[in-house]
Amino acid sequence: MKISSKYIWDYDTEKLDLTNRVVLRWYLSRMVNCGQWNNIDARLLKENIDELDINPTLKIMLNTYYADKKSKNCS
Repeated sequence: MKISSKYIWDYDTEKLDLTNRVVLRWYLSRMVNCGQWNNIDARLLKENIDELDINPTLKIMLNTYYADKKSKNCS
């Protein structure tokens, strides 16, 4: 996943280690909260959605979206 520095003004994005789960979840939370969806890896978002610090309603909506998408792929 390409790191976007547009909404990461308070850290050096070249030093962010997205292999670290804590850093990855922080980064995904920041991107979702800022509305920067085009740089988010959907697979990573789906895997980490329950641990992200985002609006609870948005979290429910995303979980519903991925559950619905999964059920349509199985048909």
